[in-house]
Amino acid sequence: MRIWRQLRWQFVGATAIVVLVGVVVLALSVTIGLRGLPAGIEASLTAITPGGDGALAATSAEILATVRRRIWQALLAAAVAAALAGLLTSIVLSRQILRPLSQIAEGSKRIADGHYGERVAVPYSDELALVATIFNQMAESLEQTELHRVQMIGDVA
Repeated sequence: MRIWRQLRWQFVGATAIVVLVGVVVLALSVTIGLRGLPAGIEASLTAITPGGDGALAATSAEILATVRRRIWQALLAAAVAAALAGLLTSIVLSRQILRPLSQIAEGSKRIADGHYGERVAVPYSDELALVATIFNQMAESLEQTELHRVQMIGDVA
């Protein structure tokens, strides 16, 4: 698919995968952790529940169902919050990376069209700052070369 060739959507997809794996691991951990819960609840309730085994089983089942429901509700809320945070951070990060790259691409087009005075802003990121600085040095070199060429043609004429 063409959309996955865009860096922005690769960031979003990678973040979604990380969130999904985190939620699945958390869900598995909760499921495994809840397996031992019925015996623990029954042991704790034995001393405080009057009425024998029938009342103990009903109380234990009710508490267990409530605990499971609350845990899954918390897991769902955490999954939604993680997905939103991941989406937001991937969008912000992709903008911070793609905006300078777009400016460099536009500057390259203008230089190719003969506008050798083109320069781009140097972004905060070390890697992108290096690319922008080298681009600006290249543009400066091309501008000087063009000026020397024009001067040489003028001198020859």
